[in-house]
Amino acid sequence: GRFQQASAMTRALLEEIVSRQPFLDGLPVVANVDFGHTSPRCTYPIGGEVSLQIGPAETRLVITAH
Repeated sequence: GRFQQASAMTRALLEEIVSRQPFLDGLPVVANVDFGHTSPRCTYPIGGEVSLQIGPAETRLVITAH
């Protein structure tokens, strides 16, 4: 999701936090997008599946099952 501005979260700090989680090693982490408790809201179902495509000009996140 997206952090509240009052949290003073930076990309560098988030990368440091994520790097300390060994179970995330090698997995993509999506941040700074409108899902969760931000506005506008895009809900994502627990247990849902997505396809994440990352390219030089475009990034796509597609919900494939929910």
